[in-house]
Amino acid sequence: MRRNCRSLERRYRRTFDPADEAADVAAGREKNTVPSSRRRRATGSERINTDGGSPTKLWRLLTELLRRDERTADAIKPTCNDADDLLYFYEDKVKAVHASTESY
Repeated sequence: MRRNCRSLERRYRRTFDPADEAADVAAGREKNTVPSSRRRRATGSERINTDGGSPTKLWRLLTELLRRDERTADAIKPTCNDADDLLYFYEDKVKAVHASTESY
């Protein structure tokens, strides 16, 4: 639907034909009257209120809302930062700031 609407819009911009304009406007109205999947779904808070009684449904909902099911173990990169690395990072950063502002 969106692709068709965009193609009609591009055609009207090329030709400026009144028939193409009418087709573009009609397609735009049709696109806006059909509810999107996001609008059809209840909001997260409403679903939490309705599914809150069942722990299984609640966890499934939270997993969906947080998109945890889309993340794979390969996509998650482990961090090897510790307190010493953080300290060295900020020491270097402070030194760089002092060096860049020394002439002011």
